[in-house]
Amino acid sequence: MFIVAVDYDGTLYDGSSLEETGVPRNDVVAKVRDCMDSENCEIILWTCRTGEYLAEAVNNCKELGIFFDAVNNHSPSTIKRIKSGDLSGNSRKIHADIYVDDKAPGSIDLFLQIDINETARNFENR
Repeated sequence: MFIVAVDYDGTLYDGSSLEETGVPRNDVVAKVRDCMDSENCEIILWTCRTGEYLAEAVNNCKELGIFFDAVNNHSPSTIKRIKSGDLSGNSRKIHADIYVDDKAPGSIDLFLQIDINETARNFENR
């Protein structure tokens, strides 16, 4: 599985705070949808939001047609690997192959350039 952890504020939406969500970043939204369409890709919403603010983010993404495999947690395939002993221990740090976050310089541009289907195929047997 190719695992993508994507941030909300400033990444999926152009706002930078709980009070200012802004508008969807259509380029990032489209790429996340590409991930959803790939059989070998899992998407994690990776955000500092909690409680009602997290629920708002999840609902806003649902309205855009984005559904996550996990929210602020490991993906299903990572949990399976932890339980099987293939990965040592369960860390609070979420495992992903790419972290897409406006606070990580270049990560959004890199994500937008990835050929999701080809990359996911390369991770298929992992």
